[in-house]
Amino acid sequence: MTDSLHAPQFDTGPLSWVMSEIRDALERSRDTLLEAAARHPDAQSTALQHARAHLHQAHGALQMVDVDGVGTLTQAAEEALARFRDGSLPCTPEAAHAMAGLYQAVVEYLEELLSGAPAQPVRLFPYHRDVLALLGADRIHPADLLALDLTVPVTLGA
Repeated sequence: MTDSLHAPQFDTGPLSWVMSEIRDALERSRDTLLEAAARHPDAQSTALQHARAHLHQAHGALQMVDVDGVGTLTQAAEEALARFRDGSLPCTPEAAHAMAGLYQAVVEYLEELLSGAPAQPVRLFPYHRDVLALLGADRIHPADLLALDLTVPVTLGA
């Protein structure tokens, strides 16, 4: 059985190597997204393309360091940016600020992990919920942020 006392400790080494890149990429994506949202919809496409490219850079780095839940969040954010760009989802200032909040939450969560806090990806659920609601998802559940360890045998019964 795995509990909080016996849970494997998150290895902060790989994350510490790419944290500044992740932080910078999310900051550039946020700034470009907010700039796009302030424009008329006909003038948003290029800025949204740049915002998505910056987010994709952060998402790729996060996949390399395998931080539970965070990749799910940035993947949903990439989908939102793609829909903003193709016009199937309006890029409003409110939507852009919700995305900016998601970016900030990701950075704060990663910084907490680096300072030794336990990995608790469900803490990011409010941001995940908001972006999935923006996307019109049918199912929104906190368990989507959890990774299952299929290497641990499960015994049923007593």
